Amino acid sequence: MNVAESNADIHESISSVMDDACALLAATADATQENVIEARRTLSDTLRTSRETCASLGRSISRSARPVNEMDRTNFYEAAGVTFGLGALIGFLMGRHR
Repeated sequence: MNVAESNADIHESISSVMDDACALLAATADATQENVIEARRTLSDTLRTSRETCASLGRSISRSARPVNEMDRTNFYEAAGVTFGLGALIGFLMGRHR
Protein backbone atom coordinates (compact mmCIF):
# COMPACT_ATOMS: atom_id res chain seq x y z
CA MET A 1 0.00 0.00 0.00
CA ASN A 2 1.46 3.33 -1.00
CA VAL A 3 1.04 6.69 0.71
CA ALA A 4 -1.78 7.82 -1.58
CA GLU A 5 -3.80 4.66 -0.87
CA SER A 6 -3.12 4.98 2.85
CA ASN A 7 -4.24 8.62 2.83
CA ALA A 8 -7.35 7.68 0.88
CA ASP A 9 -8.18 4.96 3.44
CA ILE A 10 -7.69 7.38 6.33
CA HIS A 11 -9.83 10.00 4.60
CA GLU A 12 -12.55 7.42 3.94
CA SER A 13 -12.51 6.28 7.58
CA ILE A 14 -12.72 9.83 8.91
CA SER A 15 -15.51 10.65 6.48
CA SER A 16 -17.40 7.54 7.58
CA VAL A 17 -17.11 8.51 11.25
CA MET A 18 -18.24 12.05 10.50
CA ASP A 19 -21.20 10.77 8.46
CA ASP A 20 -22.20 8.43 11.30
CA ALA A 21 -21.97 11.28 13.79
CA CYS A 22 -24.15 13.48 11.56
CA ALA A 23 -26.67 10.64 11.29
CA LEU A 24 -26.69 10.32 15.08
CA LEU A 25 -27.34 14.05 15.38
CA ALA A 26 -30.23 13.78 12.94
CA ALA A 27 -31.67 10.75 14.74
CA THR A 28 -31.67 12.52 18.11
CA ALA A 29 -32.97 15.86 16.82
CA ASP A 30 -36.31 15.44 18.59
CA ALA A 31 -34.85 14.35 21.94
CA THR A 32 -35.62 16.73 24.78
CA GLN A 33 -33.61 15.29 27.66
CA GLU A 34 -31.00 17.74 28.91
CA ASN A 35 -28.08 15.28 28.72
CA VAL A 36 -28.96 14.36 25.11
CA ILE A 37 -29.19 18.03 24.17
CA GLU A 38 -25.79 18.72 25.74
CA ALA A 39 -24.26 15.66 24.03
CA ARG A 40 -25.63 16.83 20.68
CA ARG A 41 -24.19 20.31 21.23
CA THR A 42 -20.78 18.88 22.13
CA LEU A 43 -20.83 16.52 19.15
CA SER A 44 -21.78 19.35 16.79
CA ASP A 45 -18.91 21.49 18.05
CA THR A 46 -16.47 18.59 17.77
CA LEU A 47 -17.59 17.79 14.21
CA ARG A 48 -17.18 21.41 13.14
CA THR A 49 -13.71 21.55 14.68
CA SER A 50 -12.78 18.21 13.09
CA ARG A 51 -13.85 19.36 9.63
CA GLU A 52 -11.84 22.56 9.98
CA THR A 53 -8.80 20.61 11.23
CA CYS A 54 -9.02 18.08 8.38
CA ALA A 55 -9.28 20.85 5.80
CA SER A 56 -6.34 22.70 7.33
CA LEU A 57 -4.27 19.52 7.51
CA GLY A 58 -5.03 18.74 3.87
CA ARG A 59 -3.91 22.21 2.78
CA SER A 60 -0.76 21.93 4.92
CA ILE A 61 0.17 18.53 3.49
CA SER A 62 -0.43 19.83 -0.02
CA ARG A 63 1.83 22.84 0.55
CA SER A 64 4.54 20.63 2.10
CA ALA A 65 4.47 18.05 -0.67
CA ARG A 66 4.63 20.54 -3.53
CA PRO A 67 8.37 21.40 -3.19
CA VAL A 68 9.32 17.73 -2.84
CA ASN A 69 7.31 16.87 -5.93
CA GLU A 70 8.90 19.69 -7.91
CA MET A 71 12.39 18.70 -6.74
CA ASP A 72 11.74 15.08 -7.69
CA ARG A 73 10.58 16.10 -11.14
CA THR A 74 13.49 18.47 -11.80
CA ASN A 75 16.19 16.21 -10.38
CA PHE A 76 14.83 12.85 -11.48
CA TYR A 77 17.88 11.73 -13.45
CA GLU A 78 20.26 12.84 -10.71
CA ALA A 79 18.27 10.91 -8.09
CA ALA A 80 18.10 7.85 -10.34
CA GLY A 81 21.86 8.06 -11.00
CA VAL A 82 22.70 8.30 -7.30
CA THR A 83 20.40 5.36 -6.53
CA PHE A 84 21.95 3.28 -9.31
CA GLY A 85 25.48 4.20 -8.17
CA LEU A 86 24.77 3.25 -4.56
CA GLY A 87 23.20 -0.02 -5.67
CA ALA A 88 26.22 -0.83 -7.84
CA LEU A 89 28.64 0.03 -5.02
CA ILE A 90 26.76 -2.14 -2.50
CA GLY A 91 26.58 -4.97 -5.03
CA PHE A 92 30.31 -4.69 -5.72
CA LEU A 93 31.18 -4.69 -2.02
CA MET A 94 28.90 -7.63 -1.26
CA GLY A 95 30.29 -9.58 -4.23
CA ARG A 96 33.84 -8.93 -3.06
CA HIS A 97 32.98 -10.05 0.48
CA ARG A 98 32.10 -13.59 -0.63
